[in-house]
Amino acid sequence: MALADFSKLIAPETLVFCEGASQGRKIKNFDAQVFSNIFEDKYPLTRFVSVGSCNEIENIENQSINIVSSILKSSKIIKVVDRDGKSEREIKELASLGIKTLKRRHIESYLLDDEIIELLCDSNWENEKLEECLLAKQTAINASVKRKNPSDDIKSASGDIVVALKRILDIKDGGNNTNSFLRDTMCPLITEKTKTFKELELEIFH
Repeated sequence: MALADFSKLIAPETLVFCEGASQGRKIKNFDAQVFSNIFEDKYPLTRFVSVGSCNEIENIENQSINIVSSILKSSKIIKVVDRDGKSEREIKELASLGIKTLKRRHIESYLLDDEIIELLCDSNWENEKLEECLLAKQTAINASVKRKNPSDDIKSASGDIVVALKRILDIKDGGNNTNSFLRDTMCPLITEKTKTFKELELEIFH
């Protein structure tokens, strides 16, 4: 059976190319894993694939994307990149190339949204500690800004935020490092009932 024919049997309905390292010391395919966990129930026939930096996704000559796209002709292909510091003009230029841009700087901005932190408090029966958690988040952001990072760069502040959340809520087994905590503890809290889910869904699928 030809590879192209065989691909029809295994091809996902939708294939989403997103940012994220596919190798290295950190969690591989972090963005793809997070997106998959968030959307697996509502979009079971969608697969997320991390293909490197935003530049690699933006590059329409990216051979990996072109090869997969040509083989999986029955799949709908979506390309999505982080907002980072892109201007509105850059976002429009990407859109003209069929590339979607998230509204927020990166995935950590969604995982550590105030709404999701509130749900974390609820799930740990510590509702009264929400204000303390949000204050700790802001303190971490302020410290990140002092390190010359943008005020919306939640990723740069994420390590301090996670440490604070684990301490305040006495979470002992939420994840061994920042990325694992975000993936295994924060990510499951983003359900269809949340505004955060609806925001991401709109940005990626519509």
